[in-house]
Amino acid sequence: MFCSSPCLGFGARTTFYTCPTFWGQAINTLESIQQIIDTKYRRFVERGGRTKVPNDIFRKKLGPRYAVSRVCISGNGRYAATACDGEKIRVWSVESGDNIASLDIPFGKRLTQGEVERIRFSNDGESLIVLRADRCGMVWKFLHSKKAQLLRAPKDYHFSTSTRDLDEHDGIVAAYFGGYIVSWDTAEADPEPAIRQIDACPWAARINLRNRRILCWEIETGPSVITVLDYDSLEPIATHKLTSDSPVVSNLADDGSFVVASAHRGLEFFELVE
Repeated sequence: MFCSSPCLGFGARTTFYTCPTFWGQAINTLESIQQIIDTKYRRFVERGGRTKVPNDIFRKKLGPRYAVSRVCISGNGRYAATACDGEKIRVWSVESGDNIASLDIPFGKRLTQGEVERIRFSNDGESLIVLRADRCGMVWKFLHSKKAQLLRAPKDYHFSTSTRDLDEHDGIVAAYFGGYIVSWDTAEADPEPAIRQIDACPWAARINLRNRRILCWEIETGPSVITVLDYDSLEPIATHKLTSDSPVVSNLADDGSFVVASAHRGLEFFELVE
């Protein structure tokens, strides 16, 4: 048994020989593959969309599952932190998987009081720095206290809703709010926020207090422009114009390097040379 069919794009005719036994085996094989795929997909859905971690990645479960809005890990790899808006911030021991400390963050009179925008560990790994949606900050020495030090929000300032950032070094906490750098000295009992404005208001920024640099970029008009500023003077050190729109920008490393991902250019590595 055979069938004949014209070869598309060519004037000649090509003959294809077929065998009933061959097609029957092929159909059975396809049906078996489909059943395997359906079974694995059903298990994937029943397990909440969790997939098996590859053998070269080590995984450890840290306590029960909670609704988590933010997560971070300490620089020494000993602790992990999770935040659940309006409920608690939890610190976990990576080694044992135990919840070693918890901090209540209720919504209060305003929902923004309990909404966490950023969390990160201090450089020594013994404190957790929190940035709330109401522009207040918190410093929580979770190993020694059940309460957090409140960093008061700047008064009479209306910040934009652009991407915010947070960093800490030697007791100084710095945050980025839509064109403004706000910093607190946590050595003071009730630190007053110091506010400085960046002349060209960037859409987003990444602060690195260890090398005293700020990485910022603008994406609203045309191709993105990336600028590195000096943290103390807020003067530009270097500027680079990207050839693509809407990039995804990493944090600024201590050596001045950073990574940019975009659909047009892929993944690009940059290093600041001063």
